[in-house]
Amino acid sequence: MAQSILDEAKQFFDKAMEMRKDRPIPALNTSKLRNFLNEVVTISNRVEILKAKRIQNNDNSNDLPQNLQNLVDFLDVKLMYQVGREDNKGPRPLKKFYEAGNMAKRINSAKQGITEYKRFADLMEAVVALHKYHGGSDK
Repeated sequence: MAQSILDEAKQFFDKAMEMRKDRPIPALNTSKLRNFLNEVVTISNRVEILKAKRIQNNDNSNDLPQNLQNLVDFLDVKLMYQVGREDNKGPRPLKKFYEAGNMAKRINSAKQGITEYKRFADLMEAVVALHKYHGGSDK
């Protein structure tokens, strides 16, 4: 049986926090996560439109067209860019998030189909919510 989104998000969050225990780092600010989530939601909207069109046409295929796969791939590029912008001399909380969450693998899996993308988008929303719930700063 598949793990629930909330359980998966908690595991993701706990792993990120565990990485912080080894070497204290400043908290990851919520605005960086929200910016990433906004990109995810933008793609989610396009995926929902595709899904609705397919339902209307009695097409139950799960595949994502290449243009949406490219947008999903570009999420990784945007996230890596933000990671790269962090100060290399100091703590890198976004890099810890990227590594702890195995984001490259998750993003790659998300482009496998509508169902996989929806799960990824739901997971990212849950992780951002947990981060905020546990005191994530907006600084």
